[in-house]
Parts: sequence; C-alpha cells; structure tokens
Amino acid sequence: MAEYHATADEARCFRLTEGSRTIGELTYPTWFTFEATLTLPDQPPLQAKPKGFWGTTIELWQQEALLLRFKMGWNGNIILHTAFGGEEQDFVFQLKGFFKNQYVLTNTHQQELLVLQPDFKWKKVTYEFDIATVEAFEELPYKDILLLLTVHLANYYITMMSTTAVIAAT
Repeated sequence: MAEYHATADEARCFRLTEGSRTIGELTYPTWFTFEATLTLPDQPPLQAKPKGFWGTTIELWQQEALLLRFKMGWNGNIILHTAFGGEEQDFVFQLKGFFKNQYVLTNTHQQELLVLQPDFKWKKVTYEFDIATVEAFEELPYKDILLLLTVHLANYYITMMSTTAVIAAT
C-alpha cells in the first residue's frame, strides 16, 4: 500500500507527491473548466479535453493517442474506459463512506484500487487530496497517470455536484 498527497499550489495547479518525490502536476488553464494538462517527468504532456455539445465526456490525449475517456453516469459514478498500450480496461470512480466524504476507484471486479480523501483548505479556498492505494493498483504500468487523473476526477465530481446544487436551488 502506498500513500500520495496532492497539494494545490494555487487554485489551478495541483502537485502530486509521494513523500518528498514529485509524481507530476495537474494544471487547469482557467477556473471552472474541465480542460487540464497532466505533466509527468520524462513524458509528453497529457491533455484532458471535454468532448461533445455539453462537454460531459472528457477524453485524455497524449499527442495523437487517445488514452481514456470518462463520463459521469446518472447514478453519480464516473465510468472510465481506458486504452493504455492498446489494452482496454474499465474503472469506476465513486463516492464512498457513511458521510460520502471519500472517493474510490474500483476495477471491473469491484476491487477497490485506491481511496481518495479530499480536504478543503479554507485559507486557500481549494482542496488538497490524500490518496491511498492497494498493491494491485501499484502494479499497473500507468498508475501515475491514473493517480493524477483521480485528482482531476475529484475536481470534476465536486464541480458537477456544485453546479447541480446551484441549478436545483434556482
């Protein structure tokens, strides 16, 4: 089991670390956007881009290669369909816990691969995230991409739920 921490340098840039080692960064070009750049050492940057009229499906590209896409389902779960190295695999990102204060990433066998715990920082007015993974997740060859992506998924989920609450209140 490994533990990671995502810290917001500013509201639009998150740095993912494991102890003192930096894994990568997730950067948003503007506030309240689903577009993002994922940067990992020694790799070309990855681009998360909304697709479709409403932009509810997000695709992750590395240069000309589509690596994955995700979309929020009606039940609140986010379904990821990956194609890393030509191998397709599905994951589910969802809320968990009695107070629905954690997120989990599960595989198609409903095995929990990681738990993400958000922590809202009032002074910065942004979230930080603690992530704990299991051995099966650590063995994935693309785990660093998924780690950064889960921070993006949590931000996406929080934004979607906040938008829904504002619309419902009006």
